[in-house]
Amino acid sequence: MTVRMRQYVERQIIRALIDAALFASFLITVHNGEETVLIKSRDADAIMKEMFTTDDEMLYFYKSEAPKETFGWIKLVYGNSGPDVISDYTTNLEHLMKKPNAISDYWDADGPWKEFDDGKVPNRP
Repeated sequence: MTVRMRQYVERQIIRALIDAALFASFLITVHNGEETVLIKSRDADAIMKEMFTTDDEMLYFYKSEAPKETFGWIKLVYGNSGPDVISDYTTNLEHLMKKPNAISDYWDADGPWKEFDDGKVPNRP
């Protein structure tokens, strides 16, 4: 998989995750591996804008504005195969993983991406 294609797949999976979390009324904090760059946001575009600047990131999920009550977390690691961008997560967030996992399975190593290995990004959901 080309770098461009891998980045496309990573963004597709992460956007599905963020959309699921916001639909479930979570607030999301982004820690880019070096610093916290966004705190308790409900804005998907703002969250995506703050991401992808380091090799790995943590997303923290909150159910309320309460300062220390983290509901769960997800660790993201970039630069591997693409479909494996979600490296780890707390099991209480499993309900958010249905669509991200489906996208990951779709683009997995034996998936249809091989037909696009020329680096052209397809128009896929």
